Amino acid sequence: QLAKQQVKEDAALIVQTALRNHLASKELATRQAEAAAQGQKEIRHDAAVIIQIFYRVNIRQRKLYAKVTSAARVVQRSLQVHRAQKRVAKLRAQAPKIRDTKITNDAAIIIQKAYRCYLAKKRVQVAIDARKAQQLCLKQEEAALMIQAFLRGASQKSKFKIQMEEHKSSIMNGTSVGSAS
Repeated sequence: QLAKQQVKEDAALIVQTALRNHLASKELATRQAEAAAQGQKEIRHDAAVIIQIFYRVNIRQRKLYAKVTSAARVVQRSLQVHRAQKRVAKLRAQAPKIRDTKITNDAAIIIQKAYRCYLAKKRVQVAIDARKAQQLCLKQEEAALMIQAFLRGASQKSKFKIQMEEHKSSIMNGTSVGSAS
């Protein structure tokens, strides 16, 4: 019922606001027609007055709406508290044995859930650590391969330079010997 009442009040406020807007614009149009001969100054003043009246009315409506919704919240909260108190009284009225058994079972279930959660998290953490260790090994192997490739390349390059220098020197020695003959 509170929800239906709230919807009705909201709808009424919307209709009232729309009606006031319509009436204000209609009144402004009639005043503009009357005041066309009197000049623009009076029209502006009348428009300002109409806007101020409309604004004041809306402020009052908003304050009233805020009070009503606040009161509705208070009533709803007190109803929730009352229902909770009734449930607690009903549980207390039950036989202590049934209540103790239920509490014990609930506590055991909660403990079991917590322990299973702990075990699952532990297994996941172990798997994550293993995966990280595996990835680290792969990265280290890849880095080692890159270093080895670089060193092989540098070694081959230096060997090639030495061979080239020997070849150049043999060519130079061979050319100079051949040109002297």
